[in-house]
Amino acid sequence: MLTKMNIENIRKIRRFNRFYTGYMGFLNRKMLGSDYSFTEARLLYELAHRKMTKASVLTAELALDPGYLSRILTRFEKAGLISKQPCKIDGRSTRLIITDHGTSVATEMGDIANSFIDKKLSTLNDNQLSTLVSAMEGIGEILGEQTTSKQTVSIRNHRPGDIGWIIQVLGEQCSSEFGFNQNFEVAMAQSATNFISNYDPSAERGWIAELNGERVGSIVLTKEKESTSTLRLFYLSPKARGLKLGQRLIDECLSFAEKTGYRHVELKTTKNLKTARHLYQKAGFQLVKEETSSEFGPAHTNQYWRLTF
Repeated sequence: MLTKMNIENIRKIRRFNRFYTGYMGFLNRKMLGSDYSFTEARLLYELAHRKMTKASVLTAELALDPGYLSRILTRFEKAGLISKQPCKIDGRSTRLIITDHGTSVATEMGDIANSFIDKKLSTLNDNQLSTLVSAMEGIGEILGEQTTSKQTVSIRNHRPGDIGWIIQVLGEQCSSEFGFNQNFEVAMAQSATNFISNYDPSAERGWIAELNGERVGSIVLTKEKESTSTLRLFYLSPKARGLKLGQRLIDECLSFAEKTGYRHVELKTTKNLKTARHLYQKAGFQLVKEETSSEFGPAHTNQYWRLTF
């Protein structure tokens, strides 16, 4: 049984929803006079900003019915907005890649939306606009926390400050779990320094996983030779395990490597890192060789893995 307070709040929320959906034109079948529905426009936005992704990722993150999404993607493909390519790593998966035409349409849709909002809110003064935007941000934060049960996860490209953080957490983790000495941290610092100093954004990339805005994972891809790249600095915080963020980081890394045109991705790890090794195997890496070492203090087994597209 609803309380009087709940009923009154519900009435206010529904009244606002009726106003806002009408004000923003959401009741129209197409978005702002375009040829696309609001859902299709949102998908174009996501595809344009991801460049390459999977239908399963869109289904999970946008809470869309898989059948409904499949029908939209089929229309997009027929219209030349996207192309579908089988994943060379996992033949059961298909990658969605936005075409130049799709990027152009997405940009046009973004311009239409920007112009619409600019015109709608042009009569507001600075104070009114600031109050409105703050209120919207507050709604997003409150409802975002509720709908995700405080488990907001995301993956972004690296930015200043991230590489130093990676060195720190990897040094702390491997010292605590395996007793590695400072030589391990030195090795990670050298690898990170080489990445930053010689960074080529057309052929190299770093990714950071975040949980509720906190950094919890990392991975880096560097160029070794024309056809060979190296996966480095892979880390996942214990608090992020079970969310498949490690798998998503590796998938982002390999998707970029495949799209860039690399034939091989190599990596070096230690046998101690069982979870990471399992993810490498699942992604298609093959063990090339092993060697015993004590470069980081305690004796351990180094492993060298390679994936060929």
